[in-house]
Amino acid sequence: MADKSNGEELTPAPVEELVSLSSWQVPAASVRRTLREALTTFAGHFREPFQDGASTFEVESDIESLSPYQLRRFAPDPDRQCRAEALAEALDRRRGEGRKAAEGMSFIVTPPHSGVAESLTLIAEQRQWRVISPPDNLLLSEAEAEAWWDEQALSDGCWVIPELARFWLRHRSGLALLTALFGRLAAMAQVPALIGCSSWCWSFWVRYLPGQSLYPLTLPATTSEKLEVWLASLPGRRQASSLRVRQTNNGHWVLAGDVDTEANGFKRSGLLRDLAAMARGNPGVALALWRKSLRARPDECLSEDEQSDELAAVQPGERKCWVIPLDQLTLPLVPAGASREVTGVLHTLLLHGDLDEPGLKLALSLRETNLRLALQHLARHELIECSYERWQVTALAYPSVRRALQGAGYPVDGF
Repeated sequence: MADKSNGEELTPAPVEELVSLSSWQVPAASVRRTLREALTTFAGHFREPFQDGASTFEVESDIESLSPYQLRRFAPDPDRQCRAEALAEALDRRRGEGRKAAEGMSFIVTPPHSGVAESLTLIAEQRQWRVISPPDNLLLSEAEAEAWWDEQALSDGCWVIPELARFWLRHRSGLALLTALFGRLAAMAQVPALIGCSSWCWSFWVRYLPGQSLYPLTLPATTSEKLEVWLASLPGRRQASSLRVRQTNNGHWVLAGDVDTEANGFKRSGLLRDLAAMARGNPGVALALWRKSLRARPDECLSEDEQSDELAAVQPGERKCWVIPLDQLTLPLVPAGASREVTGVLHTLLLHGDLDEPGLKLALSLRETNLRLALQHLARHELIECSYERWQVTALAYPSVRRALQGAGYPVDGF
């Protein structure tokens, strides 16, 4: 496991074991949530929430959204190193040969925002394995693609490809690199390698090149039970029970810490079950939704002037927070009647993980003006974001984008 500092356990990652792709299952939502989503689809972004039954809980009126500083205290980014080590240990257990193992290739398929590409990069650094990066030019002939892979010497030593989606472009001249690689992988089962692949990229290539002999692994869906442990562990703390979270509308406990809810007559919320289903078991999406729903009174969090992040991370004692019902979240939605150009941009971004504007222009065969208008439209609706000149679908928007693309007849991933 990761090192410890100041007596604190680092954030555990929701990684227990790797499973076969065929055995992955989406977490089930509550019957109430399932009915609501059906009505939402039928009514076209129907937003009016169902009313809960009578409750004696007095709704808090002074609870506010968290500031960026408060979010770093209650729901910080997961520890990158710890997540990578958890994945490495899961890979080693799968191989059954311990940390010294480097036998055989592991092909890992995960949905967007899972963080696996970053973890694979860190694993390569820790174990001094070679990271293979894509060439600057993805528009290659078959001969050029074969020659490029020859130069990578895939049979020599251990290597890692963190994200396979970066190695192709949906263009008549942008398929050669992965076509050549998939042709080689069938004969490389015993080559010590790790390959990460976006679920959308994988769904395209299993249709484009059917009959592949690869047997991908994936991470099991993050269920409500896993979320309860993981979300409570995100803030650095000495006591596992220090973070306590209740719903703003009825006072039901979401994270109870060491409170004996049954003995004290308190009710437990089903919010985490619906959160797991809403995120389709994706921890990155679940964390984004969780952050969006967190609330606190002004006096329940120290101000940024009163305490630094470092001290807040190790402050002993319990922390209290609130969460609004998921039905009250205002989330990015794909506008009804979105044009084919707009949905095409979203689908292309998911196929490739992220893309710059020149890559999008080639993949979509759009005029530059039309592409920029589509990007501005999607960014204005908070469906996509740009980082280092590359666009991607946001974690908060991902559930809506996936549903919209599926409803519009696009092929979607299996997650």
